[in-house]
Amino acid sequence: AACPRAGLEEICLAALRGEAPTRADLAAAVERNRPPPKPVVEVGDERSGTGAFDVVDGECFGAVLLHLSMPERLQLATVVCKSWLRLRSARGLWTSVAANNVPPVLSTLCQAACGAGGNNDEEWEPVAHVLRERRSAPNKLNLRSQALQKLTEWILDKDQVVELSLDTSEEKISSEASVAAVAAFPRLHTLVLDGKKILTHFFKTCVKQHADALARLRTLVVGMNVPSGGKGQFCKFLQECTSLETLCVPAELVPYNGLEAVAAAWRQKRGNAAPILTHLRIYGYGIYSQTSFGVAVECGRWFGNLETFAFSPKAYGSLDWSSLPAWSTFANLKHLRLGDLASWSHHATDDDLSEVLRVTLRCAPKLERLSVYHGEAHRTQEPLPDLPAGLRLPASITQLDLTEIYVRPGCIVEHSLKKLRVRIPNDTGIILTPDSDESDSDEYLGRCDKMVARLRNDPHLAGVTVERYFRPKDKIKKASAKPSGDAMSDSDDDDSDSD
Repeated sequence: AACPRAGLEEICLAALRGEAPTRADLAAAVERNRPPPKPVVEVGDERSGTGAFDVVDGECFGAVLLHLSMPERLQLATVVCKSWLRLRSARGLWTSVAANNVPPVLSTLCQAACGAGGNNDEEWEPVAHVLRERRSAPNKLNLRSQALQKLTEWILDKDQVVELSLDTSEEKISSEASVAAVAAFPRLHTLVLDGKKILTHFFKTCVKQHADALARLRTLVVGMNVPSGGKGQFCKFLQECTSLETLCVPAELVPYNGLEAVAAAWRQKRGNAAPILTHLRIYGYGIYSQTSFGVAVECGRWFGNLETFAFSPKAYGSLDWSSLPAWSTFANLKHLRLGDLASWSHHATDDDLSEVLRVTLRCAPKLERLSVYHGEAHRTQEPLPDLPAGLRLPASITQLDLTEIYVRPGCIVEHSLKKLRVRIPNDTGIILTPDSDESDSDEYLGRCDKMVARLRNDPHLAGVTVERYFRPKDKIKKASAKPSGDAMSDSDDDDSDSD
C-alpha cells in the first residue's frame, strides 16, 4: 500500500520534533491508506444453495461482481436468495457509494452530448479513476434522503468505503442527509458533490462538526449545479481539506479572493510549506469581467506543488488580451491545459492567442505537455485564430494539443515535440481563417484530415507524430455515421484510439 504525501509528512515532522517514528507508526500510516481489497466471496457452506455458482471460485465470483453496477450488486445481495444475503459482508464490493447521477464533468457521455464543464474535451486524467464504474452504468442508484440513510446503515464495514458521490438534484437528498453520509465513512478519501441542495448549510456543518473527515480527503470533485451563492462557505470548507491532492471545481465557486484565502490557510496549517495540492482544474463560466486570467496568474505562487493545471478563462463579453500580466512560476508543472479560450460571443484573435502563448510558455520550466482548446463562440462569424508563425517551444515540451486553432505548415520552427494533436471543425459555417480554402469538404472532419496531412509533410515536424484530435462527440459521431469507402483519410486507424 502507498502512503500519501500528507501521511509521510506527518511522520517526518514528528521525527523533527524528536518523536522518532517506530515501525508500528509506519505500519499504521500505511494501513490507514491501504487501497480497498479485491472482492472475494467466501466459498464452502456460506455459498451452498446457489446452484451453479457453488463451484465458482470466490475470487472469480468477486471479479464477476465487479463488472456489475452498484444497483445490480444491491439486487443480488438483497433479493436473489438467502445465500447471497452474505454478499453484504463481502469485502471489496462496497468501496464506492454513488447516490443518483454522476456530475457531467465526470461523465464522458454527458460531455459528448452537451460539452459539460464549458468545453467538450477529453477526460481530465487526474480524475479518470473517480466513479469509473458508474460513468456509463445503465442502472442509476436513485436515492432520496431516507433511502440514502438506509443504504449507509446497510453497509456493515464502513471502513471499506473510500469514495462517495452525492447528487442532490431535484431535491432528492437533503443537506442534512448529505452531511450524515460524509460523516458515516471514516476512511473516505474521494468526495464528489453536485446538485442544488449542496448549500451553505452543508459546508458550514461539515466544517463545524466533521473537520477531521475533511482533513482526510485527497480528491474533491464539484459539479456545476452546486449554487454559487455558497462560494464563501465553500472556500471555508476547502480550507479544512488540508490533505487535498486533486481538486476539480467550477470557477464560480472559487473567486480570486476565496482561492487566495484557501491557499493561505493551507500554508499556515502546514507550517508555511507549500500546499500538497498536485492537480487543479477550474472549469466553466465564472468570470464576468476582463480579469479572466486573474486566478491562473497566481496559482503557481499559491500552489507550489502543482503538476497538472487545467483552467478555462471563458467569459460572456468581448476579449481583450492584448497585454496579459506575467504568470507566477509553476515550478513543478508538467501539464498545462487551457480552454476554452473563446467567449460566449467572440473568438480570440491571432494577437490574443499569441499573447496567451507568450505568458504561458514562460511560466513553467518543467512543462511537458501543453493543451490549448479554443472552442467555438455562439452566433459569430469571426474567424478562428492561427497559431503564431515562427513559434519556438521550450525544449521540455514533448506534446502539444490544439483545437479550433488553425496550424499552418512551417509555423513551429523550434521544438522537441514527440506528438502534435490538432482539430478544426468540419462545420462549413465556421470560418477557419480569412484566406482559407478549406471550406469545400463535406467529409466528416475532412478539413482536419487535410490539415493533418499537410503537417505530416512539414519538414519542421519531421519525426513528430501528428494526429487528429478526437473529442468525445467526434467519436460518437464517427461510430454512428462513419462514411464508407475512402471518405476518411488513412489516419483513421492510426488516430482513433490515440486518446
